[in-house]
Amino acid sequence: MKQIMAMNFAALRNAEVSGLMATLEMTLLSSLEPEDYALLEDFRSARNVYVEVMGNTPDTYRERLEQADRRVDTAWRALHGISELNVLHPDEAMRESSSAILSAMDRYPNPTRLSYDEEYGIIAALLPLLDAVSPEQWKASGLSSWHEELKSSYDAFMEIRREHHEVRASAEPGAVKSAREALISLWKELSVLLPAVAMMKPSESLDNAIDRVNEVIKAKKVVLKGRKKKDEDEAKEDVATSEA
Repeated sequence: MKQIMAMNFAALRNAEVSGLMATLEMTLLSSLEPEDYALLEDFRSARNVYVEVMGNTPDTYRERLEQADRRVDTAWRALHGISELNVLHPDEAMRESSSAILSAMDRYPNPTRLSYDEEYGIIAALLPLLDAVSPEQWKASGLSSWHEELKSSYDAFMEIRREHHEVRASAEPGAVKSAREALISLWKELSVLLPAVAMMKPSESLDNAIDRVNEVIKAKKVVLKGRKKKDEDEAKEDVATSEA
């Protein structure tokens, strides 16, 4: 009887567990016949719970926040940089409108190099000044789209922060650990169930699914083995350096 290889999930980071389980799920769905999908229901439900809980972790929040911040930074730099160029434009209306925008922006230091609290305090104070520039001047400057982008990207950043604060206030302690343990437990059950079903009800799709799952697990083990060797080599180097 074919077996599904065991996996040491303790060696995996939370994000790696999420990625591996997603790959295993996709591998099974693409290998099994639709009538066998019911075998995966509990596992898939547990994976969805884990993904949802993981979406509220500090690492995920930090990544979303960094992406949103880069969008704000790009908008500010574009608006400021193009305005600086346009104050030298041969067209008078372009020069005057760009000068009005630049005058508002230069009331504050470059916020993109500051902490989040400082940066978004400045952006919050800057936006009303930019809104005070007349629609005619925005049209003449050709920068209306960047003005709107700065506002919408600022709102998106602040919304992510608000969501995170709400999640933190309502989050259950140990939610990620519990969801991870439940998911791994159900995977282990599925690893026993699939070979058993394949033995009782032989089918090419079940055999293929087990083979492909083992390929995924084997590849992950190679990655983990390489990481372990690298850590060991670095540890030896540190010892050698300290003894030198």
